[in-house]
Amino acid sequence: MKLFPTKPLAVITLLLSTPGLTACSSPQHRANDIATKAGWSKRLAQGENFEHLVYENDFGTLPIRELHIYIEGDGTPWIAGRYPAVDPTPERPIALEMMTKDPAPAIYLGRPCYFGLEKSANCSAQYWTSRRYSPEVVASMLSVISRYRQLYDVQNIVLIGYSGGGALAALLARDVPPPGFLFTVSANLDTDLWTELRGFLPLEGSLNPIDFRVETAQRPQLHLAGLQDRTVPAAVTQSYTSGLAARYSHYYPDFDHSCCWLDLWPDILAKKPWAQAANK
Repeated sequence: MKLFPTKPLAVITLLLSTPGLTACSSPQHRANDIATKAGWSKRLAQGENFEHLVYENDFGTLPIRELHIYIEGDGTPWIAGRYPAVDPTPERPIALEMMTKDPAPAIYLGRPCYFGLEKSANCSAQYWTSRRYSPEVVASMLSVISRYRQLYDVQNIVLIGYSGGGALAALLARDVPPPGFLFTVSANLDTDLWTELRGFLPLEGSLNPIDFRVETAQRPQLHLAGLQDRTVPAAVTQSYTSGLAARYSHYYPDFDHSCCWLDLWPDILAKKPWAQAANK
């Protein structure tokens, strides 16, 4: 059985047979090394508008009752804050490292144009700079999620987004069928406030998660932020969660953007807040 239909709707193939995706780029090599050591499968999935790298851990018994979907941060969109990067792939894929600690069925859904795909169809620098959270990016990622859900009869999807991946997770949560759970870490949930605080240009062409907060307010969710975070200040998370119940957020006084989420993650996984939400 083919995992996905034939192009143009969707196709999935082993990346090892895909030209241009095995280049010895340092960020790509680092991510691949993490996934290889974990024993994961590496695939290329065709979304609605873009191709996406996907890592899968061992799903075990099918169908899948619950699938965790990890979405990475923005990586390196700019060089010296002035020139679009040639390859936006993150130097350190923290969301990928988080997934190594997760024993549940999980996939790492790569963002369009990352991990050596910057020259693939429809890609241009706008999709890792100003349009990084655009409707077409969200639609393409959603189409891949939908096909995994249908193929494996997934009953519940937990969206886990780190940094800019948290923004995308929040945007995807609008259309991922319930019950579901939205989980973000150091997430860019109010892009207008974020660009203002950082002195950046507005993200023209991108969606702002806070504009859709009402649509996802009834979805179980949890947003974590560090009070020492200068990359995505905690005020950005606070802006988003200010209209939500207190149980939807938690702030860590000593954490910054990267420290110390990996140390915390096993405890979070053990508590299974998504399971607790489902039982309420």
